[in-house]
Amino acid sequence: MSLFRIDRFLTVNIFSPLLRVFSNNGETQIPILMYHSISDDKMEGKHPYFETNTSLAVFSEHMKHLHENQYEVVNLDDVVEQLKIEKNYPNKPVVITFDDGFRDIYTNAFPVLQEYSFPATVFLPTAFIENKRKKFVGKECLTWDEVIEMSRNGILFGSHTVNHPKLISLSIEDIKYELHESKEEIEKNIEKRIETFSYPYAFPEGNKVFIHNLDSIARGCKYKIMVTTKIGSLKTGSSSFCLKRIPMNNYDDLRLFDAKIKGQYNWVGFVQSYFKAIKNVINTDSY
Repeated sequence: MSLFRIDRFLTVNIFSPLLRVFSNNGETQIPILMYHSISDDKMEGKHPYFETNTSLAVFSEHMKHLHENQYEVVNLDDVVEQLKIEKNYPNKPVVITFDDGFRDIYTNAFPVLQEYSFPATVFLPTAFIENKRKKFVGKECLTWDEVIEMSRNGILFGSHTVNHPKLISLSIEDIKYELHESKEEIEKNIEKRIETFSYPYAFPEGNKVFIHNLDSIARGCKYKIMVTTKIGSLKTGSSSFCLKRIPMNNYDDLRLFDAKIKGQYNWVGFVQSYFKAIKNVINTDSY
């Protein structure tokens, strides 16, 4: 029997009806979907809220829903630029991203994306991407041949660091290494410029000193966009270095998925920030 998800219950029964009545007054909100593994694997002992895997069947349903409801799936790079000039927005835009560079993105997600001609951005932890197959958290990762093939067929790539560390625990020099070397490695292999970065693990939004330093390092490495695990949608005026995303997983049935892409799940981001703030007060990170 599946565990009760209070986030789903409140989203589909409270926030969805409320937001249908009290609209955002025409403000453009663009969901950036955050997937990880596209497989039948499940995280043992984890509540469904914390699951990061999405089965191929569920992922296929999500993509079919976008297609049938005439959402326009757009590149992350393009939509950020369009928001800056505040015009020429696509109709019902959605951005698709994947973290961690797992092999099943190629074997499972890629064919579905091709079926609908959907672009996506895949963020790679480059220490685990080799010509010889490697594993990250026990799962097989992409090879450079697979990355190159996808790159030639509409898929964009960005950095997810070299070693997937908790950056907040590293020195300034080590953070520079993680951002610079991963970018260089991807650019060398796919022969394209890389300007997007995905922050691994929970984003420490309460640590202003760390965020300032990270922002400076990312800009120094010539990144233009940084996505995070903060929950919410992309809006006009959003900083391109702290973009929020919508987490997706195997428990996102079509009713919840539809609510998420309509911005009706964004309330969870406020709860997320609240608990992070409390944690930061109780156990302040030193940096």
